[in-house]
Amino acid sequence: MTSTDPEDGEVERTASSEAALELDRVRRMIAGLTVTDVGRKRLTEIGPVRGEVLDLRRARLVETEGLLDDGALVPSPDGPLADLVAALDARQPELPGPVLLRWMDVLRTVRDAVERITASEEATQLGALVEDLADLGWLEERIASTLDRRGRVRDDASPELRRLRARIGKLRKTTYSILESTLQERGDLFAEDTVPLHEGRLVVMLKSGERGSIDVLVHGRSSSGRNLYFEPLAAVEANNALREALDDEEAERRRLLRELVDAVVGHRDEIAAQVEVLAELDCLQAAGRFAELTRGRLLEISDGDLVLRETRHPLLAPETRDLRRRTLGDAGHAGEVTPLDLEIVGGERLLVVTGPNAGGKTVALKTAGLAGVLTACGLPVPAASGSRVPVPRRLVAAVGDEQDLMRDRSTFSGRLLRLQEAWEAAGPDALVLVDELGSGTDPEEGSALAVALIERLVDEGTTSIVTTHLVAVASTALDRPGAACAAMEFDRETGRPTFRLIPGPPGGSEAIALGQQLGLAPAWLARARDLVGEEHGKLTRLLAEVESLRAELEGEREALESAREDLEEERAAVATERERLAERRRKLAATTEREVESFRRRVRQEMEEEVERLREELEKGRRRGLAAAAVERMFSDAPEIETPGD
Repeated sequence: MTSTDPEDGEVERTASSEAALELDRVRRMIAGLTVTDVGRKRLTEIGPVRGEVLDLRRARLVETEGLLDDGALVPSPDGPLADLVAALDARQPELPGPVLLRWMDVLRTVRDAVERITASEEATQLGALVEDLADLGWLEERIASTLDRRGRVRDDASPELRRLRARIGKLRKTTYSILESTLQERGDLFAEDTVPLHEGRLVVMLKSGERGSIDVLVHGRSSSGRNLYFEPLAAVEANNALREALDDEEAERRRLLRELVDAVVGHRDEIAAQVEVLAELDCLQAAGRFAELTRGRLLEISDGDLVLRETRHPLLAPETRDLRRRTLGDAGHAGEVTPLDLEIVGGERLLVVTGPNAGGKTVALKTAGLAGVLTACGLPVPAASGSRVPVPRRLVAAVGDEQDLMRDRSTFSGRLLRLQEAWEAAGPDALVLVDELGSGTDPEEGSALAVALIERLVDEGTTSIVTTHLVAVASTALDRPGAACAAMEFDRETGRPTFRLIPGPPGGSEAIALGQQLGLAPAWLARARDLVGEEHGKLTRLLAEVESLRAELEGEREALESAREDLEEERAAVATERERLAERRRKLAATTEREVESFRRRVRQEMEEEVERLREELEKGRRRGLAAAAVERMFSDAPEIETPGD
């Protein structure tokens, strides 16, 4: 195993453990979603890590998934990039125009990705990834301004080339004029009235029998031998000038291409850094696309609990069927998959899984182990929210045949050596997965070895999952604190496994029941039942009774859970009604208070108005009384008038 820091670096594991969990096949499958060869290679080499390295991987993936909502971050390039890198790293690199164009596309792809990353406020870790990249936009522009889309030097790539192109045009026109005049004057001597280009010179086709009829320079025969390529003496000077200009043009094109190659090679390290970033972004993009394809997610990282919710093995998930066919050459399992629900929480650190043959024990073990390894690789897992796994410092997975003929090792010998790895790895920061613990040898000795290993794993607080058919091994989990037992469910009515993992007492292997389901000979099965013996029959019946009791208790638990949920709903309804009544009381009290206050103000106003009216009436009465008294005083004070005649 690789030695690493306890808190950071790679997870210690052997190649056998990776193979047991089929990590390589899963990585190859996910790598099928990359678009570059360098990204594909990088993804297939991703290994489980822990600490800051893992935190960085996860943060980058989350940021990449956000950017993918707006489209691909890395588009498919035109051809493999490894070839470009190899050509660039050659001792005397010869980079033809088409190769330089491909480098231009790579630089443009990286520039576009960098612009999207830096424009995102959330992509802080990706921003740190690209912040030290050299700005090679000038090189990209130089390639574009020097080469056309076919990789040839553009006619306007330099002022000198433009000048030479203009001169060549004039000289070609002059030479054509001389040759066409010759054709018009002596057309009977010529095989064709065209002006072909032969060995870099403009010539005409003279009939071989007319060779002495005109002063010419002969430059060879046609393929049929009946005609001669010839150049009139009048055209020699113009053709020489044209040839010289064409040579100068070619030299200028070679110079421009050489300077462009030197510019690219001179920035080899900066370009290589951009390819590295492109490979990393391609890996992250593939992981994001895998999460989208499988409805997967980055699982939470726990301190020790292992909780899986609706988790599917990537090599069995229906969504990856076409991807498996394309990347692994075989689609494999074609049916639906029963998701795995599993818990190792609290004081329990070890889970023993029992159940029928072909009932899904190994798949459950591999699914749980792979979920942990993919999480440690910073890759998504097809699982529901709430799933969480520990990231171990050491990983041991023992699944399948450990026979090695090259080393003269028997199956059980190889098996014991793998169990020795588990024994040595035991500890609170380890993850141990063992399939069919105790099998492959005498049941009593196998059980003894298995029980001893379980005791050590539990005592050391090792997060572990083991599968077994041995009841003695499973019963250890029932009796020992820190361990638990679960069984893969078997439907006795249909004679088929359900592939559901049920916490509780161990289940039987159901080998005879499975044989009956497969249609084995009845006499064979009957004899097998006789040979099993009375004690095994009693044990089977006991297990059946325990399972029946467990199912009954599970039913009661579900009924109680349903009743609790109903009670919670009623409690919530009562609380809602209480709150509604309280709110109504508050509103009624507020309304009453407003009405009383309004009545008080109205009565006060009416009383004030009445008092004012009475005051006015009183004032009026007082004024009338004063007036009457004044009149009375006036008449009482006047002199007495005598009436005439008295």
